[in-house]
Amino acid sequence: MNRSLGAVLIAFSLFLSGCTSETEKPLDPLQDEDGDGLSNGWELERGFDPRNASDVLICQGQAKFCERQYDNHTFPETHNSFSTTEEGTWMAINHYTALQAQWDGGIRAFMIDIHHLTNDDTEKEDVRFCHGSPDAFPHPCMYSEVDAFAWLSHLNSL
Repeated sequence: MNRSLGAVLIAFSLFLSGCTSETEKPLDPLQDEDGDGLSNGWELERGFDPRNASDVLICQGQAKFCERQYDNHTFPETHNSFSTTEEGTWMAINHYTALQAQWDGGIRAFMIDIHHLTNDDTEKEDVRFCHGSPDAFPHPCMYSEVDAFAWLSHLNSL
């Protein structure tokens, strides 16, 4: 009988301990419970654990940027990105370093001038990046041009 009574007391105490444990307090969606830089509400909406700091997303090097909308970011850009000495441009040079070095340096927006090779060569395989106005003399692709498809394929591979 003592054993039965002991077993009942143990079972009752185990049951009671589960019933009296402190429940988790609700999270304020605007606060950052785990200190990872992301609000609790933002993390919950995207399936992250707002109580676990190692469950984090990094955007442009910092978690706080993840909550920004796309139009609330600034992206470094190069003007006439293809017009470089590394690409073989010898007139109207804008940069010394080509696409790979620009990408490795953090550039994420590339301004490009798209032209046909000449005013007469207007097929899709004649598309080039050339720095200048097609109405000017000489045509901008006469003094230097970069193959648009090869350049964009390289960009796509990064």
